[in-house]
Amino acid sequence: MQKHHKVLIIGAGPAGVSTAIYLKRAGVSVEIIERNRVGGLIINARRIDNYAGFPNGVTGTKFVQLLNMHIQRLELPVLYEDLLHLDYADDTFTARTNKSTHSADFVVVATGTKPKVPEIRGLYKIDADLWAYEPFFFQNIIDEKIAVIGAGDAAFDYALSLAERNSTVILNRSDRTRCLNILEIEALSHKNIEYKTNAPVSEVIEYNRILHFYDSQGVTICSANRLLIAIGRIADYGFLSDNIADKIVELNSQNRFFIIGDAQNGIFRQSSIAVGDGVRAAMSITAMLNKEIK
Repeated sequence: MQKHHKVLIIGAGPAGVSTAIYLKRAGVSVEIIERNRVGGLIINARRIDNYAGFPNGVTGTKFVQLLNMHIQRLELPVLYEDLLHLDYADDTFTARTNKSTHSADFVVVATGTKPKVPEIRGLYKIDADLWAYEPFFFQNIIDEKIAVIGAGDAAFDYALSLAERNSTVILNRSDRTRCLNILEIEALSHKNIEYKTNAPVSEVIEYNRILHFYDSQGVTICSANRLLIAIGRIADYGFLSDNIADKIVELNSQNRFFIIGDAQNGIFRQSSIAVGDGVRAAMSITAMLNKEIK
């Protein structure tokens, strides 16, 4: 049976949750569809130092706990399903998940990003539990060596997080970084972090659950127990139908459809920006509804 909602929010990260909070307080019914967990990627943050109101910073884990507390206090409905397809026809949105079908008058897409897939030979031949795109999946790993491929904020922050209980090696394909200077300084001075420049990984081979990394010439770069890939991310809304894709500008101008947060902010992926996006979308929807009522 298809369920109808006034507002359907796709994603329960900071952007999606802030949208739902504002709408709930405005008396607008919402439904949140979330693929994995509340908070999205922010759970991987070792420490958030640039969010106003947390003078001593806050860990990603704690921030997610606070988001869950807010959701529970306001009794916001979160449906943990994977959205497969979103369409628009006859003035109504239709969302099909892996378990159910929903319709809505308004939709807010706050799905964040998905990782860029590296071209590394042998990657998909190694055991699935030995590599990941998020340190969240290695949270229970202790006293192992973890290789981190990347040179941006995420790579250095993830390496610092994992180095609390493991040794890590950052593999940078060039000699340039794309991270905040403060992160680079902290990482390079950490006793549990090794940093290799001009180390482009072209192949990985697993032998007795040890990963061996090689460059394009077959020269050994290093070995490790686990691999974390942090080479960048791209917007995640491939579930949109062509019908919606062709009408995004029109639907947005009507305050019916929004893509917010990391899903549309490019390099400006910050939790504070995502929260602001969510509030703006919610205010636009309530303004539209008030106009319809009048």
